[in-house]
Amino acid sequence: MGNKRTASITAGLVLLAASGLSAATPASALTPTIIQAGGLSAFNNDNASGDADGVQWLSSIRTLVLAKPGDYRIDGIVAANIRVSASAGTVNIYGTNKDYDDLDVNTQTKRAAFFNNRAGGDNGTVSVGASGTVNAPGYTTSALVGVFVPNTSQPSNPDSVIQASSANNATINLHNFTIFGDGQNAVRPLQGNMSGVMTNMIVVNPGFGVSSSRPGGSGGGAFEIGANGSLTKSYLKVADDAIKPKLSGASASNIRVDLQNSGAAVQFGWSPGQSQGNVTVSNINVNGYIRQTSGDDRPGAGESVVSGVIGGNTDNYSATGIHVHPDTGKTFPNIVRLQFPDASAVPTVQIGMDLSSNTSLTNVTGTGATHSFDFIRPTGVAQQTVHLAVTKTTATGEDAVTPTSPTYGQYFTVPSTVTLANP
Repeated sequence: MGNKRTASITAGLVLLAASGLSAATPASALTPTIIQAGGLSAFNNDNASGDADGVQWLSSIRTLVLAKPGDYRIDGIVAANIRVSASAGTVNIYGTNKDYDDLDVNTQTKRAAFFNNRAGGDNGTVSVGASGTVNAPGYTTSALVGVFVPNTSQPSNPDSVIQASSANNATINLHNFTIFGDGQNAVRPLQGNMSGVMTNMIVVNPGFGVSSSRPGGSGGGAFEIGANGSLTKSYLKVADDAIKPKLSGASASNIRVDLQNSGAAVQFGWSPGQSQGNVTVSNINVNGYIRQTSGDDRPGAGESVVSGVIGGNTDNYSATGIHVHPDTGKTFPNIVRLQFPDASAVPTVQIGMDLSSNTSLTNVTGTGATHSFDFIRPTGVAQQTVHLAVTKTTATGEDAVTPTSPTYGQYFTVPSTVTLANP
């Protein structure tokens, strides 16, 4: 399924090139609705006569509501959240930033240029640029500056910068713009969204505890991927879960994640109900660090490079080509942390990754015991097989990191109900 979807996306980009259109421009974008600073309240001018444009501006929560399928172009720096609540069809939200180039962020020095120094609580009023509070060189032609909106029913999950209401039936595509968050996720949840494509996206969120909107809390994560949807060619500098392929058929590839002391690079889901399976993640560069100095000892899916609480369903989970390279002097106390709470086993779980030479490993015993590779499963249930392939760069070459290795075995927690096998 993933290969067919990738081929379809590639074919679409080839057609765009042949037509002379930019890859940043959806093929259907002939007369897009323009979203720009200073023009948001004008969307309400037609409300009394039936809301012909299908867009409403809720000034009290700085949120645009998109009620109709169509093309929506972000021009400039716009302080707003977006809620999609459209009928069946396609909602294309796009910008005119250049296509993502990993060469712009492939070193720690370059990544430092992509920053978010917001103190929060600013209603999106920020200064953009090297001397401002937010910056993303080359990627600010089109940007949403998220405004923190508390969620009274779920305080730990504030409204995201882009989200879909429970009434949404439209497919949501996102292309070529930047999201600056403020203590909330960039895109979550994408309810009702099927087969949405997200590509050439930049997300920059403040670090854990930085935002005054959520003092002592998460700085915000990145993308929840819709059912049969995809996320590709993007850079995610976040302080919470970055790539969330929770829904069936979701895929992600060619992404760089820069964790800012919290979160997971790949989060399959925090419960079996969230983790639907049949998901594929590949070619992910993981930088930054996680703040725990002695590991995360919470049950289930804690802060880790790859995490998930996976149920005993009939679908599969794959995260391969995960390239782990923490920042200088930093580390990821947990690298793989998977919990299998159900009695039946998941058919296929495949994890493949390589660790840079500066990746230190965790072996915490006793109270709060945790290890770099934690697999959690009850006793007396069906055997769960995990296909695991991990290597680590050393002075003499590439070492295989396995639970039976005299060097690396101490960094694993593997219960008797879990079998680690080669892919």
